Amino acid sequence: MILTTTDRDKYLETLHQCDLLAGEIPFDGANASLEQVKPLVDYIAVILEKKLETLIKLVKGEIPDFVEAKDDPVNDPVNDPVYSGLNDNQKEVFSLIRENPHINYDNLAEKTKHSRATIKRIIKQLKQKNKIERIGSDKTGYRKVR
Repeated sequence: MILTTTDRDKYLETLHQCDLLAGEIPFDGANASLEQVKPLVDYIAVILEKKLETLIKLVKGEIPDFVEAKDDPVNDPVNDPVYSGLNDNQKEVFSLIRENPHINYDNLAEKTKHSRATIKRIIKQLKQKNKIERIGSDKTGYRKVR
């Protein structure tokens, strides 16, 4: 799988999350449990899902030609119907959650330059709009995009 340059930071953050769960010693990582590498598995699943959606649209003729990742309609909040009904702040947070279901309030606040309280409010709004749901505990769970 090829990751775009824009996905690099998200990928490295996901690897860091796995390091925190499994340990930074390579031997420990090689023997990690599925729970310890779940952030990476989920991250790859999200990327593959986006790529498959794009390929299906290509085959159906919904997009005229294969496009680069930065122009991928699946990654574009303006053209992707899943973003409909969301304001700009909600789109920004939703997009980050879509890319990394394990992202926490502090990382969302840092990436969006919003306060933690604003992030909590936006996540509550996204839940009310049935765009996301929390799976698992606050410590080890993640947000599922609908």
